[in-house]
Amino acid sequence: RGADARREDFREIYAEYADAKAKEQASRCSQCGVPYCQTHCPLHNNIPDWLRLTAEGRLREAYEVSQATNTFPEICGRICPQDRLCEGNCVIEQSGHG
Repeated sequence: RGADARREDFREIYAEYADAKAKEQASRCSQCGVPYCQTHCPLHNNIPDWLRLTAEGRLREAYEVSQATNTFPEICGRICPQDRLCEGNCVIEQSGHG
């Protein structure tokens, strides 16, 4: 939904969960040895594991991993400045291949 439509209500931004797109994005994680994404997350979320589980289509397990360190992952995922935290410190992003 575009910004003009979203400005009028509080409905979901995305019309549906895009399984293929989620798997594609999650599979970009290199599962590096030192997860700077997790280190720079204020909650120290286990980001590599939940991305791996998402890429494998194991969404319930991915949710359980994210909820282990975050009681409101569905809210924090929307308001967190990930561009400055996990994504901003990702080795793929830092190398210019993001």
